[in-house]
Amino acid sequence: KSGSLPDYSRAYASTLSAILLAHKSHHAGDTSQEVPSTSCQRCITYLQKRASSLSGIIDSLCCLSPKASIVLSCPESYLVPGLLKVIADLSFGSNMGTASTSISDEILTSLKTLTSLTHENSVAFEQ
Repeated sequence: KSGSLPDYSRAYASTLSAILLAHKSHHAGDTSQEVPSTSCQRCITYLQKRASSLSGIIDSLCCLSPKASIVLSCPESYLVPGLLKVIADLSFGSNMGTASTSISDEILTSLKTLTSLTHENSVAFEQ
């Protein structure tokens, strides 16, 4: 349980939470304001780039060793539930009909990472 693997897992899980909060913050309340402010959009773009980078790292680590995917998906990191929440909230949320390309990309990135983590990994599967 030592090393940087748990840190990657926690970093990705916290990034996913931040993405959900950023999307919810500018879609809450007044439904006539569907377009986020420029600063929110820059924040979301940064978070999506960070999530994509972390996803690539985690996918590569899962390919290297089955033990790595088990450590990455430990329940304490909340990564698997975070991925599931992003997929569900962004797919079936209130803005489902107006999903932008960036939201679709985030859903696909989360699905790809979830597939890598759960492949032959009973720890992730149980979550």
